[in-house]
Amino acid sequence: MDAIEAIISRRSIRSYEERDIPPGKIADLLTCAIKAPSSSNAQPWEFILVKEQRVKDRIGYLGARSLYERKKRKLGPSEKRFAQIAKAPLFIVIACDTKKSPIFWKHDGSTATQNILLAAHSMGLGGVWLGAPVALKKHSDEIKKLLKIPKRYEIASIVALGYPHKIPKSKPQAALKDKIHYERW
Repeated sequence: MDAIEAIISRRSIRSYEERDIPPGKIADLLTCAIKAPSSSNAQPWEFILVKEQRVKDRIGYLGARSLYERKKRKLGPSEKRFAQIAKAPLFIVIACDTKKSPIFWKHDGSTATQNILLAAHSMGLGGVWLGAPVALKKHSDEIKKLLKIPKRYEIASIVALGYPHKIPKSKPQAALKDKIHYERW
């Protein structure tokens, strides 16, 4: 699969088959992650591989709580959705050193995250970018404590990964012509 095909055909996958990702594929994903561009080549990222179900469940719960607290969504459906995502065989937590990249750590972590998602798709894996569990500082701090992440690091993102149970259909996208502006807005 070439890069353009991977970008166009990738979907967020929220349900997974019950099978582990081989270590070689995980190594390939992380190799792709560290090849991402970073501001001033700071490469501030570190990757925590989480397979322990108790930890994934807690991260999922914090994602549901975040949606409830930020958007006043009902907790029940959000909890069910995140409980399903927590069944992914692997979470990769992308944490960035805010001393190495004090201004652009979020951008740097985002480029690594996108590389992981595209590489996963090209390998027949599915993934979803989890922003909700770290959207509120108190939840992000709880995850940092749970994973023993040093204070100078912040969590840029969390990616749930596994073999897709099913691949959802593409959702409607805005027309490209409606999103392009020449010279000025």
